[in-house]
Amino acid sequence: MHKVNSVANITMSVSDEFYQTLEKYKEEINYSEVFKEATLAQIAEIEEKGDLIKDLEQSLLESAYTPEEKERVKNEEIRRFTIKWGAPNTIIPTEDAPYVKLRRRQLIKHGKQAMTLLITTQRNPLAHAKFEGVINRNGCTYYMNLTRPTWIEFLQSIEHDYGKTVSNIAKYFNYLGFFVFEGLRLNLEPMECKLTENEVDLNETIGNGNDVHTLFAEDFDNTIVIAHRVRPHNKLK
Repeated sequence: MHKVNSVANITMSVSDEFYQTLEKYKEEINYSEVFKEATLAQIAEIEEKGDLIKDLEQSLLESAYTPEEKERVKNEEIRRFTIKWGAPNTIIPTEDAPYVKLRRRQLIKHGKQAMTLLITTQRNPLAHAKFEGVINRNGCTYYMNLTRPTWIEFLQSIEHDYGKTVSNIAKYFNYLGFFVFEGLRLNLEPMECKLTENEVDLNETIGNGNDVHTLFAEDFDNTIVIAHRVRPHNKLK
């Protein structure tokens, strides 16, 4: 292949019989354009991959990382998290990319009110708003029923159940493109997702016949625990 006036010329090898056919129709067919379109279509077919295949190839790439490359990926994740949320309070090494789990408790002040958000790294966010089933977040199991009618109605229920400040926080994260949802906590495992260290033990709360609901916001990188609420059992929304 060589270039003439910034246009590349390609030499192709074909059979004599095929060459005679090409010669026969060279006035009717623009072979350069046919070759270009056919080649671009073939390239697009090769490069077009579904999300699962892309994730598979990325996983295979990451599995071949050296310890130095894994350390680089881990440091990049810490840097990304710090720029977005501030320095993490907790850094937990993991076996899978990005090779670290990060956590930060962030105090939010609103007038005379103060509340704490729990921000963690999360690599398996909910894919859509129409979902019902069980998920795991921060070591805790939740039942999800996200078939709410509209965002406005859900926001109104947040204000009713959690108060105006929490409603404004939920509205803010929704505006930024986060998915805001609520889960009913099911398990009595150690409560890793407490919002404050001196918070009432939610395990004891559940054990006393109450239901604990947790309000979350998620994007494709992080989960934010916004607030908890407690309701007597059998009075679920």
